[in-house]
Amino acid sequence: QIGSNSSNSSGSGGLNGYPNQNVNVVVQYSAGGGTDLSVRGVLDGVPDFPVNFSVANVTGNGGLIGLTQVANSAADGYTLGVMNTDFIINIILGNTDLTVDDFSPLACALMDPFVLIIGNNENYSTLEEFVAYAKEHPGELKASTNGAQASNHIGAQLFAKTAEFEYSAIPYGGTADQLLALRQGEVDFSVAKVADFASFKSEKRSEEHTSELQSLRHL
Repeated sequence: QIGSNSSNSSGSGGLNGYPNQNVNVVVQYSAGGGTDLSVRGVLDGVPDFPVNFSVANVTGNGGLIGLTQVANSAADGYTLGVMNTDFIINIILGNTDLTVDDFSPLACALMDPFVLIIGNNENYSTLEEFVAYAKEHPGELKASTNGAQASNHIGAQLFAKTAEFEYSAIPYGGTADQLLALRQGEVDFSVAKVADFASFKSEKRSEEHTSELQSLRHL
């Protein structure tokens, strides 16, 4: 969901004369990840907007640094942000004093399901084989996540709990780094959004010791 600071979302002059300067869009995750690509795609689809959108990737603390910057910005329509699942998780966990009421929603940008993703591996190539291997080797498999207690981490936790196996979660700085770690063989699997997976599948591999990623199932 894309929105802005709610304290005075109409600005001092309402729509009269707006916009007369570039609009800053804060994305709280690293460039190339699912949230970043989704936001840029939405912005590219805005027709005939008279000024430019300037995307700033402000990462850290599970997305809270970027969202705090949006909440503290002037409520003049020139700073937009992104609210996603991670923000709700942070509220539930008590990691922030921010609430949804600190922002004014402008649009629901997209809905994106999660997928279970693996690299090339001789021990499993189907969901059934993966779960069987994980159960036979408790705690051996490692999963990259987009941050501790972030959405992809929660997805991996729910999947492992449902399938009844143990694993080790390795947090990275964002989804792009998370999937790069999987591609380079640093971990065994990941749970991420379809947009993230599609983005990595479409990239031409240029590095040695990388593997093709495979989606096993929508979650």
